Amino acid sequence: MRRYIHSALVAVLVAMVLSWAPASEAGARGVGPRLGAARIPFIENAGQWRKEAKFCAPIFTGAFFVTLDGQMVYLLEGAGGNGCLETVIVRESVIGAEDLSISGSGRLASTTSYFTGKRPSRWARGAAMYESITLGEVYPSIEFELRASGTNVEKRFTVSPGGDPRDIRIRVEADGNLGVGKTGELVLATEGGEITFTRPVAYQEMQGGRRYIEVAYEIDGDEYGFEVADFDPGHDLVIDPLLAGTYFGGMEGDGLLEIPAVMDADGNIYIADRTKSWDLPTTPTAYDTSFSTARSDIFISKFDGDLTTLLASTFLGGTGFEGAWPGANLVLDKDGSVWVTAMTKASDFPVTPGAYDTLYNGTGDFFIAHLSADLEHLLAATFLGGTNIEERPHLAISDDGFVYLVGNTRSSNYPAIYGCIDTTYGGGNADVVVTKLDTALTTVYASTYLGGGGFDAPEDILLDEEGYPYITGWTMSTVWPVSPGAYCDTYMGGSYDAFITRLNPSLTDVSASTFLGGSNWDFIFDMVLDGDVIYVTGHTASDEDFPVTAGAYDTSYGGNGIEGVDDDAFVSKLSADLTALHASSYLGGRGWENGYALALDGEGNVYVSGTTCSGDYPTEPSAYDGTYGGSANMSAGDVFVTRLDTLLTAVTASTYLGGAGVDQVGSIIWDGDGLYVSMGTNSEGLETDPAAYDTSFNGGESIGSDRNWGGDVYIAKLDPLLCEATGGVGREYESTRDVPLWSHPNPFAAETALRFSLPEPSAVRLVVYDVTGHAIRALADREVAAGDHSVTWDGRDESGVRVAPGIYFSVLEIRGEVVSRKLVSVR
Repeated sequence: MRRYIHSALVAVLVAMVLSWAPASEAGARGVGPRLGAARIPFIENAGQWRKEAKFCAPIFTGAFFVTLDGQMVYLLEGAGGNGCLETVIVRESVIGAEDLSISGSGRLASTTSYFTGKRPSRWARGAAMYESITLGEVYPSIEFELRASGTNVEKRFTVSPGGDPRDIRIRVEADGNLGVGKTGELVLATEGGEITFTRPVAYQEMQGGRRYIEVAYEIDGDEYGFEVADFDPGHDLVIDPLLAGTYFGGMEGDGLLEIPAVMDADGNIYIADRTKSWDLPTTPTAYDTSFSTARSDIFISKFDGDLTTLLASTFLGGTGFEGAWPGANLVLDKDGSVWVTAMTKASDFPVTPGAYDTLYNGTGDFFIAHLSADLEHLLAATFLGGTNIEERPHLAISDDGFVYLVGNTRSSNYPAIYGCIDTTYGGGNADVVVTKLDTALTTVYASTYLGGGGFDAPEDILLDEEGYPYITGWTMSTVWPVSPGAYCDTYMGGSYDAFITRLNPSLTDVSASTFLGGSNWDFIFDMVLDGDVIYVTGHTASDEDFPVTAGAYDTSYGGNGIEGVDDDAFVSKLSADLTALHASSYLGGRGWENGYALALDGEGNVYVSGTTCSGDYPTEPSAYDGTYGGSANMSAGDVFVTRLDTLLTAVTASTYLGGAGVDQVGSIIWDGDGLYVSMGTNSEGLETDPAAYDTSFNGGESIGSDRNWGGDVYIAKLDPLLCEATGGVGREYESTRDVPLWSHPNPFAAETALRFSLPEPSAVRLVVYDVTGHAIRALADREVAAGDHSVTWDGRDESGVRVAPGIYFSVLEIRGEVVSRKLVSVR
């Protein structure tokens, strides 16, 4: 069993504080909807705890105390492997720090009261709450601050000019030995298992942005400090695990499904999508600062890499509707200029003189627009389409000055060019089209249909080093063009099969093409080339015959193979000539998953992100957020981010990301030291850096008839190991994948539904305990049939009295196995 504690946050010892557990009864008033990221206040001791305690943060894994003499004590609660609730107490202290000035900072307007037990002498009214705790200057020119969130405590050392980070020494009192793990984490081995402190992060705020400094743990017996690489002694040095994160949006819905994000050569982040917000932030010199319609416009926005500054932001659109499902697509040219495409229904969309097509064609056209890097000038823009509707456009820009667009059309008169692969509409609901233009957008050089009598939809386009375009997506057409020697030249069945197709640059020939799928439906949504191999991700309902490879991370489908209900994500690796499948794995839990985005880090790791509604999605104990907190919406629950090795044999890092609303990932970007994730969200309380451009959810619809997944755009940056970015204490419970247990909502106010699934009939006992191990209520104690089950707890004990707000544990006992999950009651 491992327990994880994050980065510059370290922990603790074993013999005290059980009587302090009622601190958790103050629970999480004001706690946001997401366990990992929700800010938790520090509560002063107004007599409700022992006098040694000065402040307490009731984190969801137990409690964190700061004592009068500056010691930091963690009370970790959870279920042990024998089915009994287990309490672990750990302590740390700052060595050599004298005359500590311990005080609360950022006092909240609200207070909390305690009425514990029958003795009024133990009651406390109006206890103050604070955003953070400072211990003052613990060493010369070194300040020390504490913050708490759902499952963790963030510890920040700020070394001012004149300070020496080598002075920092922390003593860990515990029955075990300290060591450093393979990925730089600090490991405390105890008889009960391992406690792991994830690796630290250090940075300096310099002109031009944040500069990260190499830092590692340095151990001496039961003490540790930090070994820091060269840094500028004239600027503050911060040793602290941080997540760069920001909201972006207005009062209405911003973003649809595939919210694209790209990075320029200077590390700035661009995003684009559809917005309905007239008040979405723009910059004064942007191309268009006025919302064009009461319906929707496209927006393009540029942030610095720290996500603290909006560098440029513009609207783009006419008086009609822009940005139909699944949104916009965005790419950068080699000179840093910006290309964006989407669907428009505005006849007055701002096309430029001399463009290939300056007249709106009918029901809905593609547009392609080229803007300057500062988003101040529209360099070129054109319509592209026929008299019916065009949707799902994606762009790629070649080094020799051509623009490739892939999308789908229902127009039989889409501008196809004689001599290309197919100039005739194939019928059915839609065909794929691929078109090649010059970068001035004045000339179409090549254009072709692809498809048959079914529905054909592209999801991505990229160019290889020779300028050959790859396209991928999904098709109903059994006659989709495949090439001799392809990995799979036969449509495998189901509603759709996925495809990967390589065309020549002139669009006159299919140079390679394959199906990928099984006997149920299969979709690909993203791909990435890596030399002579190509990775793809998507989702599948093919539970028995989707092509997975021996030794892959997961060769077993997680659900029941019901299309659109319990699809699994997948990651597959093929040869670039599409003749061989090198590796392929399922990825998911018992609910719905979809893989939307891929990135490679240059060291053989494959990052995949998507959306899940599975409470048992495979996360790692050190994950930034190991608990599902998503909405009941099947296809927009929580975002997941997972790292696999290049052979797809092992998951090396994995986390949820999201809140209690709808969350849908758009893009992921590897920038050399971390992973940016862009997503649409309707979730409040997502983690942001205090200096982020926008730290609050702005509002907007969650999901409607036009399939708008989120009210705001949210961008986050995670560290390479996908750990708790603001520090974290977590517990790994003994469980089996066959018997998952999860709850929704959690945290809850009135009631929560505890759900579990049994592969066979079994005797089941489901009991709710408080943090002292006292049984609060037995919810089930009987023989239960195989299948999915749900039991509701209304927050009351056996006598019908509502329990105090705080932390509780649901413990499921079945066939000698024990599964435990934390419950958080808030009112």
